[in-house]
Amino acid sequence: MQLPKNPATPLLGLTRNLFIKSAAVLVGSCIPLFASAQVKWDLPIAWPVNNYHTKNAIAFAEAVKERTNGRVEITVHPGGSLGLKGPETLRAVRDGIVPIAEMFLSQQSGDVPFLSIESMPFLVRSPDELRTLYRITMPRMERQLANFNQKLIYLTPWPSQMIFTKTPASRQEDLKGVKIRTTDRNNGEMMEALGMSAVALPASDLIPALAANTVQGVQTSSPFAAEMKLSEFVKYGLMTNHSWSSNMVTVNLDKWKALSPADQKTIEDIGREMQPKFWQAALDADREGQKVIAQNGIKLTPITPEVLAQMEKTTRPIWEGFMKRVPGTREAIEEYLKVVGRK
Repeated sequence: MQLPKNPATPLLGLTRNLFIKSAAVLVGSCIPLFASAQVKWDLPIAWPVNNYHTKNAIAFAEAVKERTNGRVEITVHPGGSLGLKGPETLRAVRDGIVPIAEMFLSQQSGDVPFLSIESMPFLVRSPDELRTLYRITMPRMERQLANFNQKLIYLTPWPSQMIFTKTPASRQEDLKGVKIRTTDRNNGEMMEALGMSAVALPASDLIPALAANTVQGVQTSSPFAAEMKLSEFVKYGLMTNHSWSSNMVTVNLDKWKALSPADQKTIEDIGREMQPKFWQAALDADREGQKVIAQNGIKLTPITPEVLAQMEKTTRPIWEGFMKRVPGTREAIEEYLKVVGRK
């Protein structure tokens, strides 16, 4: 016995065909929307708008917008205008409070102690040695940053550090008892070893502290001294070249993974291509910074070989404490010293 045809079958077939055609039209119309979807990221940075780190970040953001055809737009917020304190930045990126940020490495050492390896007193003596240190330490840094849910995009140094004071200082003995602003534990230990009293402060709190005489000295670089107009509070600079420090730009991994592979590669390429220019900007800023602070009344005093040797001997035990405390640093420092030909 033949079953009668289902009278609804033609109608169902028609409905199905119409649905497929409509879906195809809808999907086709959405493709340009997804392709042109815009990602907007706010990038906080602690430094003033005229600081070379800020200029670097702005140049990076402009390149990203141009080379992603506007799909990724980064707005740089200088001068701490988003209210984010320096030592909070790593966690803020990790937690997605900000999608991307520029930060001072050693200020994040409370969360990732390895990041302050460059600040070991007298470990690094030149920009070339700093490059060597980072060639050795970068893989370790990237793994630890990944554990903090973020990806490193580029890294740029400050010039080498000096000790700025309100009173003359050309010897270690002249520094005894001076309350000095530091940026991390390692710098603090060094200043304490040299007889000073270390006070950890973010950049945003420095000027009020100097004005109130809460600190009488600052260990920092010449560009930072110039831009913060430290000459209004300190008059002497001892050119110790005692440590180096760098800034980095990192991106929250969840935000990063939401980008297309093509845009990820573009941004990685931009960071890699621009980083050498950013390093040169640091050297240029150092020369200009020294010129400006000298013109503004800060007397710069080169450190003598005798004083340098005394300070190195005084602070060398800090290395050992650091290497015991922070996993992976002993191997990295020993490899670095072998490459640069020092013990």
